[in-house]
Amino acid sequence: MKKIIYNGTIVEDGKTQYDQGYIVITDDKITAVGKEDGYKQYVDNNVEFIDAHGLYVLPGFIDIHLHGAKGKNLIEATQEAVATVAKNIVKDGCTSFMASLTVVSLAQMLTNIDRYASMEANEAGANLLGVHAEWPYISKEYKALMDERYIKDPSIEEFTKMLDHAKGRLKIMTVAPELTDMTKFIAYAVSKDVVIMLGHTNATAKDVSNAVKAGTSGFTHLYNAMSQHLHREPGCVTGAMIETDTFAELICDGFHVNEEVVLATYKQFGAKRIVMITDAMLGKDMHDGEYIFSGFKKM
Repeated sequence: MKKIIYNGTIVEDGKTQYDQGYIVITDDKITAVGKEDGYKQYVDNNVEFIDAHGLYVLPGFIDIHLHGAKGKNLIEATQEAVATVAKNIVKDGCTSFMASLTVVSLAQMLTNIDRYASMEANEAGANLLGVHAEWPYISKEYKALMDERYIKDPSIEEFTKMLDHAKGRLKIMTVAPELTDMTKFIAYAVSKDVVIMLGHTNATAKDVSNAVKAGTSGFTHLYNAMSQHLHREPGCVTGAMIETDTFAELICDGFHVNEEVVLATYKQFGAKRIVMITDAMLGKDMHDGEYIFSGFKKM
């Protein structure tokens, strides 16, 4: 089966744009992209035409930091929760996502990872890529909505248990680099193909530098829940500015990060270093009210 999307503004790779372009999809794979009426060479007797009516046609958004949507929290680690979230976000143009999980007890953590090890999203929604563990080796000073009872220093022995339960689905972990023996932990985690991010941290810029040398890849929701860029106390944000081979998550909703700061970050970091995220929770697409997230009530 062949589909041809035409009469749209096609953005191919963030650089190439066709103001009046087309996309040819054959057996669910993109086989051609071009401009104007070049699609006519691909027309046959088994083709479906889709008129984009001049709208933008973009690659799908991949959300690497998402906690829930439509009344469902991904910490539930149930097929129903994953399917509900997957169906909800695909309508926003999100085609793949990570299940970001907040801190819980070790026993519950291992149970949740067990479930995600064999779980897939519903075919009608976005693809589940794996788990982003926003726990438990973070700073109590910058815990935000994390349950302080389960926050702790890193343990390679404990982390090995997580990996055994996850069976390859634990993809990202957020840590605070100032914790005891963290550089050793980061190097070990990276050797096991887990991407390490810095967040929920009171790190100095030097802590950040040491963590990056150990293998850290980036920063969790830059500016939020971390030490700031102060001229006499350079913190995690300062480290993010210095370490130009890293990337940074950024919540671009105008609330978590002021719009002018988003613009300044774009000018400082550039497009290739910024990963836009939602950090959405179960209140997404719900009516105003009280919702329990990470054990806390949120309006």
